[in-house]
Amino acid sequence: MTDLHPKIPKRDRRDAARIAARALREEERRRSKRRRLFAIGGGAVGIVAIGLAVTMGILAAIQPPPAPRNTQSGAIVIGDTTSGAKRVAIYQDYLCPHCGTFESTNGQQLASRVAAGTATLEVHPLAILTTMSSGTKYSLRAANAAACVADHAPASFLDFNQALFAHQPAENTPGLTDAEIKGLLPASITGSGVVNCIDDGTFNRWVQSETNRATTTPVPGTDLKRIVSTPTVFIDGTLFSGDISDPAALAAHFGDADR
Repeated sequence: MTDLHPKIPKRDRRDAARIAARALREEERRRSKRRRLFAIGGGAVGIVAIGLAVTMGILAAIQPPPAPRNTQSGAIVIGDTTSGAKRVAIYQDYLCPHCGTFESTNGQQLASRVAAGTATLEVHPLAILTTMSSGTKYSLRAANAAACVADHAPASFLDFNQALFAHQPAENTPGLTDAEIKGLLPASITGSGVVNCIDDGTFNRWVQSETNRATTTPVPGTDLKRIVSTPTVFIDGTLFSGDISDPAALAAHFGDADR
Protein backbone atom coordinates (compact mmCIF):
# COMPACT_ATOMS: atom_id res chain seq x y z
CA MET A 1 0.00 0.00 0.00
CA THR A 2 1.24 3.44 -0.89
CA ASP A 3 1.84 5.82 2.08
CA LEU A 4 -0.29 8.94 1.46
CA HIS A 5 1.64 10.91 4.10
CA PRO A 6 5.31 10.14 3.65
CA LYS A 7 7.65 11.36 6.37
CA ILE A 8 9.44 14.64 5.43
CA PRO A 9 13.06 14.98 6.49
CA LYS A 10 13.74 17.38 9.36
CA ARG A 11 16.02 19.56 7.23
CA ASP A 12 13.34 19.96 4.58
CA ARG A 13 10.80 20.86 7.24
CA ARG A 14 13.07 23.63 8.53
CA ASP A 15 13.59 25.01 5.01
CA ALA A 16 9.86 24.96 4.36
CA ALA A 17 9.21 26.76 7.66
CA ARG A 18 11.74 29.47 6.77
CA ILE A 19 10.18 29.94 3.34
CA ALA A 20 6.70 30.16 4.84
CA ALA A 21 7.86 32.65 7.47
CA ARG A 22 9.57 34.75 4.82
CA ALA A 23 6.39 34.72 2.74
CA LEU A 24 4.35 35.81 5.75
CA ARG A 25 6.77 38.65 6.49
CA GLU A 26 6.68 39.80 2.85
CA GLU A 27 2.88 39.74 2.84
CA GLU A 28 2.76 41.69 6.10
CA ARG A 29 5.22 44.22 4.61
CA ARG A 30 2.98 44.67 1.58
CA ARG A 31 -0.12 45.08 3.77
CA SER A 32 1.69 47.65 5.92
CA LYS A 33 2.75 49.60 2.82
CA ARG A 34 -0.82 49.59 1.50
CA ARG A 35 -2.10 50.88 4.86
CA ARG A 36 0.43 53.74 4.78
CA LEU A 37 -0.53 54.66 1.23
CA PHE A 38 -4.22 54.66 2.13
CA ALA A 39 -3.52 56.81 5.16
CA ILE A 40 -1.47 59.28 3.11
CA GLY A 41 -4.10 59.34 0.38
CA GLY A 42 -6.90 59.87 2.88
CA GLY A 43 -4.95 62.64 4.56
CA ALA A 44 -4.32 64.30 1.21
CA VAL A 45 -8.02 64.13 0.37
CA GLY A 46 -8.80 65.62 3.76
CA ILE A 47 -6.28 68.41 3.23
CA VAL A 48 -7.70 69.14 -0.22
CA ALA A 49 -11.24 69.18 1.18
CA ILE A 50 -10.23 71.54 3.99
CA GLY A 51 -8.33 73.75 1.56
CA LEU A 52 -11.33 73.87 -0.77
CA ALA A 53 -13.63 74.79 2.09
CA VAL A 54 -11.29 77.58 3.22
CA THR A 55 -10.98 78.86 -0.35
CA MET A 56 -14.75 78.90 -0.80
CA GLY A 57 -15.12 80.72 2.50
CA ILE A 58 -12.58 83.36 1.46
CA LEU A 59 -14.26 83.83 -1.91
CA ALA A 60 -17.65 84.22 -0.24
CA ALA A 61 -16.19 86.80 2.14
CA ILE A 62 -14.55 88.93 -0.56
CA GLN A 63 -17.35 88.79 -3.11
CA PRO A 64 -19.66 91.81 -2.88
CA PRO A 65 -23.05 91.04 -1.35
CA PRO A 66 -26.08 91.09 -3.64
CA ALA A 67 -27.36 94.61 -4.28
CA PRO A 68 -30.99 95.62 -4.60
CA ARG A 69 -32.41 96.01 -8.04
CA ASN A 70 -32.62 99.58 -9.34
CA THR A 71 -29.18 100.45 -7.97
CA GLN A 72 -26.01 101.59 -9.67
CA SER A 73 -22.62 101.91 -7.98
CA GLY A 74 -24.17 101.60 -4.53
CA ALA A 75 -26.94 104.13 -5.17
CA ILE A 76 -30.69 103.70 -5.41
CA VAL A 77 -31.46 105.42 -8.71
CA ILE A 78 -34.71 107.31 -9.14
CA GLY A 79 -35.56 108.97 -12.46
CA ASP A 80 -34.56 108.70 -16.09
CA THR A 81 -30.80 108.37 -16.38
CA THR A 82 -30.85 108.89 -20.14
CA SER A 83 -32.72 112.20 -20.27
CA GLY A 84 -29.78 114.54 -19.70
CA ALA A 85 -31.18 115.51 -16.31
CA LYS A 86 -28.89 116.74 -13.56
CA ARG A 87 -27.56 113.95 -11.34
CA VAL A 88 -28.16 114.59 -7.65
CA ALA A 89 -26.28 112.11 -5.46
CA ILE A 90 -27.19 112.06 -1.76
CA TYR A 91 -25.22 110.16 0.87
CA GLN A 92 -27.50 109.93 3.90
CA ASP A 93 -28.13 108.15 7.17
CA TYR A 94 -31.71 107.76 8.38
CA LEU A 95 -30.68 108.62 11.93
CA CYS A 96 -28.74 111.74 10.91
CA PRO A 97 -30.68 114.88 11.97
CA HIS A 98 -29.04 117.03 9.27
CA CYS A 99 -30.16 114.49 6.68
CA GLY A 100 -33.66 114.95 8.05
CA THR A 101 -33.31 118.71 7.61
CA PHE A 102 -32.13 118.31 4.02
CA GLU A 103 -35.06 116.00 3.20
CA SER A 104 -37.71 118.19 4.84
CA THR A 105 -36.31 121.26 3.03
CA ASN A 106 -35.55 119.82 -0.39
CA GLY A 107 -37.31 116.47 -0.68
CA GLN A 108 -40.45 117.73 -2.38
CA GLN A 109 -38.45 119.96 -4.71
CA LEU A 110 -36.30 117.06 -5.80
CA ALA A 111 -39.32 114.78 -6.26
CA SER A 112 -40.90 117.41 -8.51
CA ARG A 113 -37.72 117.74 -10.54
CA VAL A 114 -37.51 113.96 -10.96
CA ALA A 115 -41.13 113.91 -12.14
CA ALA A 116 -40.37 116.73 -14.58
CA GLY A 117 -37.30 114.94 -15.90
CA THR A 118 -34.84 117.65 -14.87
CA ALA A 119 -33.20 115.63 -12.08
CA THR A 120 -32.14 112.06 -11.41
CA LEU A 121 -31.63 111.04 -7.79
CA GLU A 122 -28.89 108.69 -6.65
CA VAL A 123 -29.61 107.91 -3.01
CA HIS A 124 -26.89 106.17 -0.99
CA PRO A 125 -28.44 104.82 2.24
CA LEU A 126 -25.56 104.54 4.71
CA ALA A 127 -25.38 103.13 8.23
CA ILE A 128 -22.74 105.36 9.77
CA LEU A 129 -24.70 105.91 13.00
CA THR A 130 -25.54 102.26 13.64
CA THR A 131 -23.99 102.35 17.12
CA MET A 132 -26.03 105.41 18.17
CA SER A 133 -29.39 103.74 18.74
CA SER A 134 -29.04 101.98 22.10
CA GLY A 135 -27.98 98.72 20.50
CA THR A 136 -30.89 98.35 18.06
CA LYS A 137 -28.83 99.23 14.95
CA TYR A 138 -31.55 101.54 13.70
CA SER A 139 -29.46 103.11 10.93
CA LEU A 140 -28.71 99.70 9.48
CA ARG A 141 -32.30 98.46 9.78
CA ALA A 142 -33.76 101.61 8.23
CA ALA A 143 -31.27 101.54 5.35
CA ASN A 144 -32.05 97.88 4.74
CA ALA A 145 -35.77 98.70 4.66
CA ALA A 146 -35.13 101.46 2.10
CA ALA A 147 -33.15 99.00 -0.02
CA CYS A 148 -36.00 96.50 0.23
CA VAL A 149 -38.45 99.07 -1.13
CA ALA A 150 -36.05 100.00 -3.93
CA ASP A 151 -35.73 96.32 -4.82
CA HIS A 152 -39.42 95.37 -4.72
CA ALA A 153 -41.34 98.64 -5.21
CA PRO A 154 -39.09 101.36 -6.67
CA ALA A 155 -42.04 103.61 -7.56
CA SER A 156 -42.75 103.91 -3.82
CA PHE A 157 -39.19 104.66 -2.76
CA LEU A 158 -39.44 108.45 -2.50
CA ASP A 159 -42.62 108.22 -0.43
CA PHE A 160 -41.01 105.72 1.94
CA ASN A 161 -37.82 107.75 2.12
CA GLN A 162 -39.86 110.81 3.09
CA ALA A 163 -41.80 108.81 5.69
CA LEU A 164 -38.63 107.53 7.37
CA PHE A 165 -37.35 111.08 7.79
CA ALA A 166 -40.75 112.42 8.85
CA HIS A 167 -40.70 109.87 11.69
CA GLN A 168 -36.99 110.13 12.36
CA PRO A 169 -35.98 109.18 15.92
CA ALA A 170 -33.42 111.12 17.91
CA GLU A 171 -29.85 109.92 18.16
CA ASN A 172 -29.02 107.72 21.16
CA THR A 173 -32.58 106.37 21.36
CA PRO A 174 -33.68 102.88 20.30
CA GLY A 175 -35.35 104.25 17.19
CA LEU A 176 -38.28 102.61 15.45
CA THR A 177 -38.91 98.90 15.73
CA ASP A 178 -39.11 96.80 12.58
CA ALA A 179 -42.87 96.69 13.05
CA GLU A 180 -42.99 100.50 13.18
CA ILE A 181 -40.78 100.76 10.11
CA LYS A 182 -43.11 98.42 8.24
CA GLY A 183 -46.00 100.57 9.40
CA LEU A 184 -44.54 103.43 7.33
CA LEU A 185 -44.70 101.49 4.08
CA PRO A 186 -46.94 103.24 1.54
CA ALA A 187 -50.31 101.64 0.87
CA SER A 188 -49.23 101.20 -2.74
CA ILE A 189 -46.89 98.40 -1.65
CA THR A 190 -48.72 95.09 -1.72
CA GLY A 191 -47.61 91.50 -1.27
CA SER A 192 -45.12 90.10 1.21
CA GLY A 193 -41.87 90.78 -0.64
CA VAL A 194 -40.91 94.02 1.11
CA VAL A 195 -42.09 92.84 4.54
CA ASN A 196 -40.12 89.59 4.30
CA CYS A 197 -37.07 91.50 3.06
CA ILE A 198 -37.21 93.80 6.10
CA ASP A 199 -37.73 90.91 8.51
CA ASP A 200 -34.84 88.94 7.02
CA GLY A 201 -32.41 91.89 6.85
CA THR A 202 -31.82 90.88 3.24
CA PHE A 203 -29.65 93.88 2.35
CA ASN A 204 -27.88 94.40 5.67
CA ARG A 205 -24.57 93.18 4.26
CA TRP A 206 -24.97 95.36 1.19
CA VAL A 207 -25.61 98.44 3.34
CA GLN A 208 -22.59 97.65 5.51
CA SER A 209 -20.39 97.06 2.47
CA GLU A 210 -21.46 100.31 0.81
CA THR A 211 -21.03 102.24 4.06
CA ASN A 212 -17.49 100.94 4.39
CA ARG A 213 -16.71 101.72 0.77
CA ALA A 214 -18.13 105.24 0.95
CA THR A 215 -16.26 106.14 4.12
CA THR A 216 -12.89 104.62 3.22
CA THR A 217 -12.39 105.09 -0.53
CA PRO A 218 -12.59 107.98 -3.02
CA VAL A 219 -16.10 108.90 -4.11
CA PRO A 220 -16.51 107.96 -7.79
CA GLY A 221 -16.89 110.84 -10.21
CA THR A 222 -15.90 113.46 -7.63
CA ASP A 223 -12.77 114.95 -6.05
CA LEU A 224 -13.75 113.80 -2.54
CA LYS A 225 -11.43 111.26 -0.94
CA ARG A 226 -14.20 109.73 1.17
CA ILE A 227 -17.51 110.49 2.82
CA VAL A 228 -16.84 112.04 6.24
CA SER A 229 -20.30 113.33 7.15
CA THR A 230 -23.93 113.18 6.13
CA PRO A 231 -25.70 114.47 4.25
CA THR A 232 -23.13 114.78 1.52
CA VAL A 233 -24.72 115.92 -1.75
CA PHE A 234 -23.25 116.16 -5.23
CA ILE A 235 -24.84 117.76 -8.28
CA ASP A 236 -23.29 116.42 -11.47
CA GLY A 237 -20.22 115.42 -9.44
CA THR A 238 -19.78 118.82 -7.78
CA LEU A 239 -20.08 119.00 -4.00
CA PHE A 240 -23.14 120.97 -2.89
CA SER A 241 -21.96 123.44 -0.25
CA GLY A 242 -25.12 125.52 0.08
CA ASP A 243 -27.39 125.89 3.09
CA ILE A 244 -29.25 122.57 3.47
CA SER A 245 -32.11 124.39 5.19
CA ASP A 246 -32.62 126.84 2.31
CA PRO A 247 -34.44 125.40 -0.73
CA ALA A 248 -33.27 128.31 -2.87
CA ALA A 249 -29.67 127.17 -2.44
CA LEU A 250 -30.43 123.88 -4.17
CA ALA A 251 -32.73 125.47 -6.74
CA ALA A 252 -29.93 127.79 -7.82
CA HIS A 253 -28.05 124.80 -9.20
CA PHE A 254 -30.94 124.21 -11.58
CA GLY A 255 -30.97 127.77 -12.84
CA ASP A 256 -33.90 128.90 -10.76
CA ALA A 257 -34.58 129.81 -7.14
CA ASP A 258 -38.33 129.83 -6.97
CA ARG A 259 -39.03 126.29 -5.82
